Amino acid sequence: MRSAIIFTLLFLGACTTNTGIIRADNDAYMVSERYPMIGIGPAVQAQADVYRDANEFCGKQAKSVQTVELQTTPSAPAQLSSATLKFRCGTDETAKTLLSIEAECSQALNNSALDLILTKVELTRSNFESPVPFGIASNAAYPTQEEIKAIATWATVRDECVTRQRNARTINPGNTPMQTLTAQQDMAFVDGLASKIGALIVTLYQGKLSYGEFAQKRYEFGHETAAAQREFRQAVLSNDLQIAMQKEQLATQRFQANISAWSTYLQSVNAREPKTIVRVEQNVTIR
Repeated sequence: MRSAIIFTLLFLGACTTNTGIIRADNDAYMVSERYPMIGIGPAVQAQADVYRDANEFCGKQAKSVQTVELQTTPSAPAQLSSATLKFRCGTDETAKTLLSIEAECSQALNNSALDLILTKVELTRSNFESPVPFGIASNAAYPTQEEIKAIATWATVRDECVTRQRNARTINPGNTPMQTLTAQQDMAFVDGLASKIGALIVTLYQGKLSYGEFAQKRYEFGHETAAAQREFRQAVLSNDLQIAMQKEQLATQRFQANISAWSTYLQSVNAREPKTIVRVEQNVTIR
């Protein structure tokens, strides 16, 4: 009889119930999680899980979770603990500002002064999963003096946009210390990649990189950084705190290794002699 009770309790302790995302009304949704957390107090895990599900749902729409109501039930021995979240997916002020900056920057890059390099570099690249177009990746040419002026214009516009975006990103003052640390690390991925691409543009401007090598290295470091950031974000969503911390550490280590490889590469590039192409125009008279 005793073994049967123990088995029943263990069985209850191993099972969870999740409703998934359910539409509550026109613009609100609900999700519930139940945990038979035997002998444990408030339903902390259940609450974390419903917010994780809500964040994933809203994140796919490039929106953030806006809590309408949260109900939790503490657990007593052999009783269910639960959390029910009613929420909306909204665009917060920071997201609105970033979208506005992005639109203004796209307009600024629609500049006739950049026409000379439009087919030689991708002025913007937000997706590092897709490879570099063949025509750009295979371009072994170095910038001409005229193209260097266009690169300088591009770099100036880009630097201003990166600075504005960095200044617009904020961390919720109501975050816990762990949430703040997580947000800071996530922002470090973005800032680190922006800095590396900026340094690559400088070496292209200096005539130390061909268009093809610039594009390939930009993709390579962007792809590695995006992978590390994705692993970090997935770790944050993990149910198991210990496993989450281990995964976060591995993702951070991968990012640091990426930075180290980048520094070594950049040192070798800076040691090169410039290969800027100088166009000489001459008038030839045929007698």
